[in-house]
Formats: sequence, structure tokens, C-alpha cells
Amino acid sequence: MWHLRAMPKYFFKTHGAQNLKDDEGIDFPDADAARLEAVKFVGTCLNDRPYLLSESRDLRVELRNENGEFVSMITVFVTNDPARQPDPHR
Repeated sequence: MWHLRAMPKYFFKTHGAQNLKDDEGIDFPDADAARLEAVKFVGTCLNDRPYLLSESRDLRVELRNENGEFVSMITVFVTNDPARQPDPHR
């Protein structure tokens, strides 16, 4: 008799210009597959909505497993040349 094991669920939570929490999760065969999809998700977000990443913000996608355990985080941030920043005293 075969017992089919359900694929584990992984949850994405975004932080940055928009904070979104995934309450449903997505089935992936393993953490590596979920991590790869999280990287693709970040790329799609920035391609579709580049304004999410402004000069003063970062974009982070946190990946957790179905037990709520931290798996990984993908972070994209902007670092500007301090010499090009406006003088706040002007």
C-alpha cells in the first residue's frame, strides 16, 4: 500500500513598502524549491512595481516552513553615495 505524503507548505512574508503576510502557504517539495521561488517572487515584485524599493527602503521576503520555523530571507536594499545626499542644513 502506498502512502502519499503531502508536500510541505512554505509561507512568504514581505517587509518594506508593503508588508504582506501569506496565511495560506504554498506547497513545495523542499526548502530549496521554496527559496528559489522566493527569489523569483522578489524579482517579479521589483519588475512589476519598482517603486517598492525607494532610496530609504529595502524589500525583504521572509520564508518560513509550516511549523513557523525560519528558513531564509531574501533582502534587496539600496545604498546611496553619502556625498550625493542633500545637505539637511540647507
